[in-house]
Amino acid sequence: MKTKVLLIDDDLKLARLLTEYLTRFEISLATAGNGEEGLRQLWRDPPDCVLLDVMLPGQDGFEICREIRKTSGVPVIMLTARG
Repeated sequence: MKTKVLLIDDDLKLARLLTEYLTRFEISLATAGNGEEGLRQLWRDPPDCVLLDVMLPGQDGFEICREIRKTSGVPVIMLTARG
């Protein structure tokens, strides 16, 4: 069975790059362009891990992580380009 990863990030270029890379390792990557969409996907088809961007339109990644933690213990890896 493939490992399922959910990427919540509004950067389409990064999403394409990660999809290309992770599929080499038998990892299934679902993507969401914002936090609300990501939460819907998480509840509909729970992943094994979430890659979550800090800087998202609307709710930021920290707010989304708090929402995830209310109902799930799924591992969350935070991504950021902030220096």
